[in-house]
Amino acid sequence: MSRAIPILLIESDSELGRAILERLDASVGLGATLAQPPVAPIPGEPAEAIIRVGALAIDPRARAVTLHGRPLELCRLEYELLAHLARDPRRVFSRHELLREVWGYRAPGRTRTLDTHASRLRAKLAGGADGLAGGGEHWIVCLRGVGYRLI
Repeated sequence: MSRAIPILLIESDSELGRAILERLDASVGLGATLAQPPVAPIPGEPAEAIIRVGALAIDPRARAVTLHGRPLELCRLEYELLAHLARDPRRVFSRHELLREVWGYRAPGRTRTLDTHASRLRAKLAGGADGLAGGGEHWIVCLRGVGYRLI
C-alpha cells in the first residue's frame, strides 16, 4: 500500500511566502529544513570567483549576494540582472541586450519587466533587505534611451 505525501511549494522571495514560512517554522520547527546547505566545491570543477564591486559581493556558486557583509534576499531575476551588470560594472548594457541575456527574450518588445526588476533591485541595494545594508547608496543607474549599468 502506498501513501500519498503532500508537497507544498512556497515561493520564499515573496512577502506572502515569507509569512507562510515563518508561521510554519514557528508551529512545526522547520528552521533546519528550510536553511540553505553549504555549497561544497565539486572535485575537478573550477570554482567561480566571487564578483566584487565595491562593498557588493556576488557568489555565483551559492547564488548569494552580500552588501557591506550583509546578505540580500533577491528573487531569481533580480540576482541574474545584478550578476550580469556586475560582470562588467563600467559598461552600459542596452535594454535589448539585458532582455535577451537575462530574460531570454528573442525580439525586442514593449515590456516593463526590466524596469520593474531594476527598480526593485535598486530599492534592495539602497536600503538592503533590512533597510540598513545599503546605507542609501545608489548602485544601478538607467541611462535614458540607452540602458543600465552599475555605478
